[in-house]
Parts: sequence; C-alpha cells; structure tokens
Amino acid sequence: MGNVLSNGTLISCSVGAAPGPLTILPTHKSSSTGQPLANMQDAVPLLNIPSFGACAICPMCPCVPKTAAWVGASHTLNDKAPTFDTGAKAICAMGGIIGVIAPGQVPAQL
Repeated sequence: MGNVLSNGTLISCSVGAAPGPLTILPTHKSSSTGQPLANMQDAVPLLNIPSFGACAICPMCPCVPKTAAWVGASHTLNDKAPTFDTGAKAICAMGGIIGVIAPGQVPAQL
C-alpha cells in the first residue's frame, strides 16, 4: 500500500493536458500534517477532481471530468468510507484514467 492521499495530492488524466490538485474538503479527518485525508467518495467532478485543461478525446471541449468513484480502496476508513492510496484510479466516462502523480503529504522520517 502507498501513501494515503490527502488534500493537495497531484493527479492527472491520461487524456488531459495538465495535472491538477485533488481537493478534499476540511470536513474529513486530518493527517499528521493537518491536511484532510481523502476517501473513496472524493470523486466529485470539479469539486474534488479538477479540470485537466484540454481533453484529447474531444479537442474542442474543455475537460470536465465525469467520474463516479475511485478504484483501489484500502481497508482503512475515514469518515465511514475507505481511504485510497497512490495506486488508486478514477475512470472518466469520457475515456480517461485519472491517477496520482504525487501524494499530498510526505511520510514522516524516523
């Protein structure tokens, strides 16, 4: 299992032009860094998942993600929903696959 994801995790779409940050509302439990932790329900287009600029599938259209959920849950719950990590993917109905580029937090070094 990779890092549990939090607010600010950098994500990208396989058919999008540019990456963007995953936005997690402050109502979720926070990590040791103070950032809200993501859960599987954080797949709301343009609230949690940003536009990725131009869409290669529809070049004349701006990217408007059409996601339903993340795939690749862990067994840890955050606000009654499973968390997910750097291996998770969200499938866009337009044909793209959204994945993690960099987690929003750095693991503590002991």
